[in-house]
Amino acid sequence: MPASYSERENMSSEPKTPVIFRVRPDEVDPYHIAHHSRYAVWAEEALLRWMEEAGEAGPYRVTDFQCKYISSALLYEELAVMLRRKSVKDGIHEFSFSMRKTKGQQVLCTGLIAVSK
Repeated sequence: MPASYSERENMSSEPKTPVIFRVRPDEVDPYHIAHHSRYAVWAEEALLRWMEEAGEAGPYRVTDFQCKYISSALLYEELAVMLRRKSVKDGIHEFSFSMRKTKGQQVLCTGLIAVSK
């Protein structure tokens, strides 16, 4: 596990493992580059899994999504999405996320997801 994920180990009530995805053929353009819209889908799916693992699954709505694209994912590459709860204020849960290639740990994007239940 990459060193950047070690900060999660002190949060006993929160999931400690990244969510892994593989880029599928329907998610890429003719040049085998993942479409930018897929990053939001992967981040939200990672959030769903994170909430289930933390025992917090249930209906929610996304109130904010921010993403800084750094590099591209390619067809069949394996990606790891790591989430960390930043804060809970007025019923809004804010999570930061980073997405990396599992091979080589190249950062693809970083961002923020805010949800309310």
